[in-house]
Amino acid sequence: ACTEFVCGNDKLQAYIAQQLDDATQQRYESQMREVKEAGGSQRQQVLREQRQNTLSQQGFLSTSALAGVVALLVVVLIIIMIRRRRR
Repeated sequence: ACTEFVCGNDKLQAYIAQQLDDATQQRYESQMREVKEAGGSQRQQVLREQRQNTLSQQGFLSTSALAGVVALLVVVLIIIMIRRRRR
């Protein structure tokens, strides 16, 4: 997994590569290429999961709000009925 800050930042990658010795630099560049090649499908999958989570949360909130409104209406109706019986 690679964030946009790291994978999308060529200057940062070049700077990091300059700070490494030759063997480590080659391994770093190789691993960065692998991550970039594999990262596209994983990034799309994560975005899809985040969108589904957001929709689920919105559904939960709307269901909770509806339940709250119904409960409030029931309480108001009970109060109205009690007042009518007392008269």
